[in-house]
Amino acid sequence: MTWVKLDDAILDHPKVARLSPIGLAQHVAGIVWASRNLTDGIIPDRVVNRLLDWDGIAVAAGVPVDEAQEMVTAFRVNGWRSVNIELLPGGLWHDQDTAAACPSDRCHESPAPKPDELLIHDFLVYQRSREEVLAERAGKHEAKVRGGKLRAATATRVGGRFSRSDQVSPADHQQTTSPVPVPVPVPEPLKSKARNAAPNGAAVDNRPDHDQTYLAEKLAESWDQELGLPALQKLNNAYGRPAVSDALRSLHGFPPEEAVRSVYAYVASILEQGRDDAAVS
Repeated sequence: MTWVKLDDAILDHPKVARLSPIGLAQHVAGIVWASRNLTDGIIPDRVVNRLLDWDGIAVAAGVPVDEAQEMVTAFRVNGWRSVNIELLPGGLWHDQDTAAACPSDRCHESPAPKPDELLIHDFLVYQRSREEVLAERAGKHEAKVRGGKLRAATATRVGGRFSRSDQVSPADHQQTTSPVPVPVPVPEPLKSKARNAAPNGAAVDNRPDHDQTYLAEKLAESWDQELGLPALQKLNNAYGRPAVSDALRSLHGFPPEEAVRSVYAYVASILEQGRDDAAVS
């Protein structure tokens, strides 16, 4: 997970002060989306109308169901309208032509937008680059691996659990000779139900979202393997949508070190490892 930085004086900036509420919401949502997906400020055209939950806005506004679709359609039109008459002319976002002509050096540190892409102006002035985030993740992963190997090398099984050998008392060693009760396994349907139920008992929406499909497409490009909607749905049902999204983001930009027969199985193994780590902790 990454974090975005917003200047606490952003609302006083002349470019931002001229924005409509929808324009401001689009701008902030674009920054969040680009940071989360490590695009260095690039936003594909097809994502623009997905940045804000227009259906949710209609529901929150108390619009009757029979009128909601018309309102949502108008919102989506206004979403692009805010880009075309506010964000682009105001210099907060760039298309291919205005990005090439931008005098800011930091803008040119981001990838040049393609004809069907937009770029957030000076994105890398305030937000971390894809390279920085991936380097930090790689460092944390390496530290995890080293820590796991160290614990495994210095651990002794005591009473059905692993303990550090330098912390084991003689009484603990005697305990290992006693039979260890076998825990009663939790039926799989119950575990599945627990993963896919909200605290109030309502069903959780585990359908693949737009971010997941975008990350799966990028994964297919770098790994040369497809992770389609049925596979995403299966992973979401088994591990929950937030965990699957985190796993996909952790693989974004990391091609496999060796041939992988099934990208689905590879992602599932990461999620299983995460579940095991959570159980141990």
